Amino acid sequence: LEIKSQAIIGGKLISLKEERNGEEMPCFEFVLIQDSTYATGSRFLVWLFNKITGNSNNSDDDGKKDIETGSQTTTSLNRVRAITADDGTIAFECNASLGVQMQFPALMMKLIPDGKDKSERRGSESLRKALETDVPVSLARLQDAYSQWLER
Repeated sequence: LEIKSQAIIGGKLISLKEERNGEEMPCFEFVLIQDSTYATGSRFLVWLFNKITGNSNNSDDDGKKDIETGSQTTTSLNRVRAITADDGTIAFECNASLGVQMQFPALMMKLIPDGKDKSERRGSESLRKALETDVPVSLARLQDAYSQWLER
């Protein structure tokens, strides 16, 4: 089973005053507008994934409701801003907030071998690791782009 995710993210350049010196510095704000997650692979595993996440129309071919499905709600707000460091150089600060709420059908919860609490901890840890991996790479690219822009 391969799970893929697509997101539409809106970005806006705003100015924020630094607390230390009151200087206005640029800040990029990114907000999740819409996202979708889908699976490819074995027909049964895709069907099961759709049932767990609520990615299906929740009915059989005859229009009758089949098993209860889950649902997922994702929120994200990221701010990347330039700040003046103590030595006068420009640094970048990133504050990210990511929330994923998932509701699983009662039947599916019984099938989770580790139980709800352990599964939630593993999911949270997985998201944290992904952010810790992706954010520094993005900040390094931003720093490179900013340096190139300054050199023009």
